[in-house]
Amino acid sequence: MFYRFNVSEWVLHGPARGADVAAVRRVFEGSELSGATTIGGKPLLLKALTEDAETPQEEQTCAMTIGVLDKVQELSLLWTLSLITGNRVNSLLVDTFDDAGGLIEVRHQRGAGMSRGRNAPFRRFHGWITAKGIEQIADGITRLQRAGFPIETVLHHLTEANTRNLDLDGQHLSLAIHTALEAWNRLFGIDLWIDDEIWEPWYELLRKNLLRPVLKPACEDIGSEVVSNIWALGRHANRSTTAWRQTQIFAALEIDVSDADSQRVLAMRDELLHNGHFLTRFQQLKAAEQQRRLDDLARLRNISHTMVLRLTGFSGECFDFLTHCERRVEVVKLPTEISSQQN
Repeated sequence: MFYRFNVSEWVLHGPARGADVAAVRRVFEGSELSGATTIGGKPLLLKALTEDAETPQEEQTCAMTIGVLDKVQELSLLWTLSLITGNRVNSLLVDTFDDAGGLIEVRHQRGAGMSRGRNAPFRRFHGWITAKGIEQIADGITRLQRAGFPIETVLHHLTEANTRNLDLDGQHLSLAIHTALEAWNRLFGIDLWIDDEIWEPWYELLRKNLLRPVLKPACEDIGSEVVSNIWALGRHANRSTTAWRQTQIFAALEIDVSDADSQRVLAMRDELLHNGHFLTRFQQLKAAEQQRRLDDLARLRNISHTMVLRLTGFSGECFDFLTHCERRVEVVKLPTEISSQQN
């Protein structure tokens, strides 16, 4: 008789079981990153366990910290490796050791938690990530999480935007920007132009003296559905708009989108958010138009990655998805809650 078990985690206790944890070693699939840096002030050693693996699923890297990371920092490490690598990595194994090097515990975890495809913002020959850059990104992601900024959701959309399907990739890049601008507005912007308790009396006056006399007789001509929409628009006219919120985060992060190409890309983003796909299909476009759509997706990817890198406080070279060369990302002044001065 044979038995087959399917488990998501398997734990093996070592000879130092029960001792205080002094160091942690993690093995991730989906990355071959190596280097020495810090995270949360603790030494972080990254060592690739594979070399030039044929597929991302075969890649493995080891990340060892001297000292214990809290739960937020653990997530920051995962998402830092994911951002740098260009795909969502997955934890396979976690070893813990005492201060004498004795093994406390080995925790094996199932694989297959990676995202599809890869678009790395750092490349070996164009914008290679430095040890300082890894530290900036990791600690920046930690600060954003602690401030309640959903950076992990933004990064999830970035790592999912690697399917080579232009509609799906464009949607995820658009949602990455949308998630960030809404979160920025909740933390640092305004939801209402005028407080509801001030606006409601004004709206009642408008409805009684202006809207009702005009709209009530018009119901038969324009329909009750249109009238209902006008009522709703009037009631919520004091709310800040998505376009205004988008302008605020781009201005704060010093991302210039005033040129014609950027404006077209943002209009494309709006189309994807409203329709879920490109209304004019790729095969319906002429050759030059097809190339422009591909280029515009690269521009949208550049904007999305610049936004994330500046939110983390990163400064350095990264990969340009449009020109396939390196480009410079400078640090900008951030609100105190998420700045590098915040521990």
